[in-house]
Amino acid sequence: MRKRVLVVDEYLGHLMGAIPFLNGMGLEVLIAYDGVEAVDVAGRELPDLILLETSLKKLSGFQVCEFIKDSPATSRIPVIFVTATSKRTADKVLGFRVGATDYITLPYEIDEFEVRIERVLMTKAREDKLFDRASFDALTGVMGRAYLLERLNQERDRAIAEKLPMSCLMLDLDMFKVINDNHGHAVGDEALKHVVEIIRTCTRKHDLVGRLGGEEFFVVLPNCPHTTGVAIAKRIRKTIATTPLISNGVTIPLTVSVGVSFFTSKCLPEYLLMMSDVAMYEAKKRGRNRVVYWDGKSHHDAHA
Repeated sequence: MRKRVLVVDEYLGHLMGAIPFLNGMGLEVLIAYDGVEAVDVAGRELPDLILLETSLKKLSGFQVCEFIKDSPATSRIPVIFVTATSKRTADKVLGFRVGATDYITLPYEIDEFEVRIERVLMTKAREDKLFDRASFDALTGVMGRAYLLERLNQERDRAIAEKLPMSCLMLDLDMFKVINDNHGHAVGDEALKHVVEIIRTCTRKHDLVGRLGGEEFFVVLPNCPHTTGVAIAKRIRKTIATTPLISNGVTIPLTVSVGVSFFTSKCLPEYLLMMSDVAMYEAKKRGRNRVVYWDGKSHHDAHA
């Protein structure tokens, strides 16, 4: 897959002349013409590198860099400041303080420009590999427990700041030990991956899916009111129940028990996790293969 570079240049000259050169390096180029557009494109497209003019309309390059580094979704994107207007050390220091990876003053030498970009992209590739190993479950590809809880904290803070709803789901694969005992652990692994594929098809692109351990999964649904959260949980449960795993010609029925909790401004992330877990175990007690939600006072069955 081609690496993608976001070029941010309002003057259509300083960096625009570098676009054919970037394409010649095998890079896909995205373009933004002011600071606000740059933040939007970075959050939407998640480029591998941002080449950023310091002097921009609406938001300065320094402000854009701060926004990018403050957002969990974009904080790991490297930023190279490019400027033709100043060689002041103070500007470079400010650029590094707000999170820049490098700083290039125009006019630049093509060879130097190429080496700087290659070095930054190679470093990011190594960091991405290490980050993925540390943050994602090796079997299923979803977030690991520690990273998921970190993202839950971030989404909770965002929900408070922006006064947004949020729902959380705890899912447990029913009778998983029986699957392992009857069909072997390799088939059990297939079952877990099968469940994850269904969870991903039933959730939205920006929802967060993680494996807490064993056969237990947790889903964070940002900007999701309780009615939508319950509807997503019901869709996951029904799809898993009607889509058995087929392994080596053997059809293996699967079901999940799902607990749902809802965010309020007084909720700590640990509370959301606990109440989802309690609701999930209530679903187990009521017969498995069902969704139970906690409304803040009592548990309720969400009928399919």
